[in-house]
Amino acid sequence: MAKKAKNPQDTLDTSSSYLLRKNAGASDWIFSITIWVLLFAVVAVVAYPLYFVVIASFSDPVDVGMGRTLLAPVGIYLEGYEEIFRYDRLWNAYGNTIFYTVAGTILHLLLTIPIAYTISRKNLMLNGFLATFLIITMFFNGGTIPLYMMLRAYGLLNTRWVLIVSGCVSVYNIIIARTFFANSIPAELMEAAEIDGATAMQTFVKIVLPISMTIIAVIGLYAAVGYWNAYKPGLMYIRNDELFPLQVILRELLLVNMNDMMVVGNGEVEQMRKAEQIKYGIIVVSTLPIMCLYPMLQRFFAKGVMIGAVKG
Repeated sequence: MAKKAKNPQDTLDTSSSYLLRKNAGASDWIFSITIWVLLFAVVAVVAYPLYFVVIASFSDPVDVGMGRTLLAPVGIYLEGYEEIFRYDRLWNAYGNTIFYTVAGTILHLLLTIPIAYTISRKNLMLNGFLATFLIITMFFNGGTIPLYMMLRAYGLLNTRWVLIVSGCVSVYNIIIARTFFANSIPAELMEAAEIDGATAMQTFVKIVLPISMTIIAVIGLYAAVGYWNAYKPGLMYIRNDELFPLQVILRELLLVNMNDMMVVGNGEVEQMRKAEQIKYGIIVVSTLPIMCLYPMLQRFFAKGVMIGAVKG
């Protein structure tokens, strides 16, 4: 006796929302609406400050101070951006920060990913000891002065490499990557590679790395944000104006305009307006590249890279 074909409509689509189900009950509707309201509230809380900074950077500071720019810019006031982009040292600092970010992120990944993969292997001798040793360094370290003395001893102060080397390893990122490798790389995949005669290096390069793009993208983004926002290292380790990163130059630009605002007889009202808008403009200028980078990496955060890695 032939089996009766199932009606596609009888099959529950697990990807459908409660609001899209015709047979959803009242409790399902209430639950779904509550979830959507909470999600929109969270998005509004997170996204609105960024949106406000952008519209405030284009608005008249007087209108911003009086609360007239809640949803849209009021007037077009671009003198803040003009002052920022007229600053000659800004572009050189932008180039420095791009170099520090790209080179530092590459070095960070070259060190973090192999270390994390190595200590994630259960057959590694002293695995637990190495992991514990790394975790201890998260809570106990030499401090700023010993680090400064060490960098000076190696001749790295006042060079481009000091900003790259000083942040090239993060134990926090190593622990994140280690957890991914330990929980997401199937043992069957490693055994199959070993049976096929692959060496440990071949397994890591040809099998592990291609299916680990998600964690590589996440760690790379963490490292890039850290290098891009590196303000304290640039202030402590660099003395040459040509090597300053962007964050130090933006702080200097803000302080210059704040000092000009305090000079008597130098157009205090106009200087105050310009200084207020420069503050918002600096936030936009310093964060826009990273905000543009994130959407390009977003697909790696949601992609299920392990789908199809093990068949059968």
